[in-house]
Amino acid sequence: MLLTQKKTFDLINSIDCHFLSQVKTNCPKLWAAVAAHCAVCQPISTHEYYDSGHGRQVHRRIVLYGALTNSPAGWNGIQRVTKVQRRGHRQGKQFDETAYYVMSIPLNCAEKVAKGIQSHWGIENKLHWAKDVNMGEDAMTLRRHEQVSMLVHLNNIAYNTLNFNGYKVVKDTFARFANKVKELCFLFRSETKT
Repeated sequence: MLLTQKKTFDLINSIDCHFLSQVKTNCPKLWAAVAAHCAVCQPISTHEYYDSGHGRQVHRRIVLYGALTNSPAGWNGIQRVTKVQRRGHRQGKQFDETAYYVMSIPLNCAEKVAKGIQSHWGIENKLHWAKDVNMGEDAMTLRRHEQVSMLVHLNNIAYNTLNFNGYKVVKDTFARFANKVKELCFLFRSETKT
């Protein structure tokens, strides 16, 4: 059975690590509890900043709240709730959106949380997006945990091997090495020498 987000939170807590996770509407009970919490509780801290570049102008307001007081069953370890409001222009179109995050570390500084969220998007854009688009991980139809785990490990090996050897992990790179066993073996040997 695949790990659910609740089980992932429990696993992270059990090894004395922390999580920062966006709450999406596919977890409706948690999403509703977090939205209600933000509507009625006083914030601990707020931080606002403006960001421009890559065809966008964005004003962000990060509001940090205390521990979730009415957490749905099974959502353990949530110490802080964050509401992020983004508005501005993206590729000539106006937008106004709100996102919610939960985290297990009891920070009291919205600016630090903002940096953590921005770091998350850096990982999402540099790693997860590349693995989804180039390796099709989100479109996987495998359901057995062992199969999914094996495929993800193989994808990680491929991604890291290409990165280590100075290749951009894009579709053209995969097309270049498709069915070229000797070239692939050379990449693996060069990675294991260091």
